[in-house]
Amino acid sequence: NNVSALTVFVTLQHELIHADIKRRLMVDHGWDGSNQTLDDAFFKLVYYEYGPNASFSEHELMLRYYTDTMVESLIEANGGIGTADDFIGLIYNGFPEDVLYYLNITLSDVYALYDQYIQFVSEPGMINSAITNCD
Repeated sequence: NNVSALTVFVTLQHELIHADIKRRLMVDHGWDGSNQTLDDAFFKLVYYEYGPNASFSEHELMLRYYTDTMVESLIEANGGIGTADDFIGLIYNGFPEDVLYYLNITLSDVYALYDQYIQFVSEPGMINSAITNCD
């Protein structure tokens, strides 16, 4: 009961991206669980879609290619109120430090960005009532 609706929204976004990656593995790269390992299928996806020098984890792929979409979705869900800087800290919060490291993001960066998010959501009228009234 102490988790905000916005945090739930971002968590659902995150998990839906994992689901979309699995869908892409099945639909676009023929993974059915028996013909190759999940790791092999994921490598194939990364290789064919992002090039032979790419070596991403699922979370790194998410941060590299889905962050902008996640931010846009949060701003849209918030009735167009806010900027990327207001929400990026919420998205980065919770990612493993080693994944953040690949993108040259430090935990100090995440703390500062998350603090900016907290400041934003604390201001009256900054969060859409459709989000805050989700009980």
